[in-house]
Order: sequence, then structure tokens, then C-alpha cells
Amino acid sequence: MIRKSYDIITSEDTVFILIQGKGIHTLTDLLDIFSQTLQFPEYFGNNLDALYDMLTDLQWLPYQHIIVIIKNDIPYFENDLDIKEELLEIFRLADEEQMENKKIQLCFEDLVDK
Repeated sequence: MIRKSYDIITSEDTVFILIQGKGIHTLTDLLDIFSQTLQFPEYFGNNLDALYDMLTDLQWLPYQHIIVIIKNDIPYFENDLDIKEELLEIFRLADEEQMENKKIQLCFEDLVDK
């Protein structure tokens, strides 16, 4: 388990999850952070297919809007250049298929207007 490298900001219906990317060196590290911050059930499979499955449900979260922002580059992305696009696609598809009618979004700091 990696040390806490995230902050959570909540309002009545929205949660912002700010993940510091610098301490994340593997896909498992990143999936662990998603699991912790999004409070995935224990049966989470810790892979990208399971991430998609969890994101299409989220019944356990009381928020209607879930926004995940990854700040700073994640060292793991240097070894797998396609993972950013794959994660964005997983979040996009999960948002479209959301069973609880929640809105979920993933942003990378370098994709956010400054």
C-alpha cells in the first residue's frame, strides 16, 4: 500500500478527489488509490475491467457528481503511454453506463485549463 497521496473535497452532492501522481509507480498503486478514494467494496478485482465495473455502479457513494483529478505526472505513465487514454476512456464509458445516474469524470492536471 502506498502512502496517502490524495485529498478529498466534498460538498452536498459533489466529491472532488485530487490525486498526487508523483508517488504512483504502478497500475496497482493507481488502482489502490481509486479503490480507497472511491470506497470500492472489498471484492474489487484490482484491474481495469473491475475498475470499469465499479465506476458503473457507485451506489455506495452519496454524491451525484464524482470528479477525479490526477495532479502531476504519474511515473507509471512513462512506461505505458497509452494508459492515460485508456483510463479516460474507461471513465467516459462508465459515465455513459452509470446505473445510479451519477456523473463521473477523470481529469489530468495537464488537460485542465490553467
